[in-house]
Amino acid sequence: MKPINVQLLLAGAVLAGMLTGCRPGDGKIPVNEEKAAEHIISTTKAEAYIKSFAVAKQELLRVAANDSFLNKEFQLPIGESFNRDAIAALLNADGATGIRIYLGRDDSGQVRLVLFPVNKDGRDIHTVLVKLPATNTGQTAPRSASSTDDTQGVDIGQRCPTQCD
Repeated sequence: MKPINVQLLLAGAVLAGMLTGCRPGDGKIPVNEEKAAEHIISTTKAEAYIKSFAVAKQELLRVAANDSFLNKEFQLPIGESFNRDAIAALLNADGATGIRIYLGRDDSGQVRLVLFPVNKDGRDIHTVLVKLPATNTGQTAPRSASSTDDTQGVDIGQRCPTQCD
């Protein structure tokens, strides 16, 4: 057996330490708590808002029960969830200082949340957020609803109901 080269062993230990030690401390996105506090409400208040909306939605549906237009054309969710990476893509847009959430309606009449990054002046940022696989080509290219618009927003959240706890 050959003796273990001390330098090789030391280099391996340093490399292992570098690879495991270079990760962010807790994996969390840095937060300016003072700025975040401008938008923070208590869970009690948030739950009250959500309950109030649900009650008003049921009352609206009851009042408009004879009007199938509302049920057909405006299928209201309780909420939608988006994964962390979709939110990070919005916040990573050049010049992004926040996110704007719009209410939209898809082709089947479901009310959807549509998110865009906003700049320091409160204007929507229209940009490519991520490269998406092009359909039927196997190449990576932005995918969009319009052939003249390569910019993106975020949608396709998990609707509640049915994807809720």
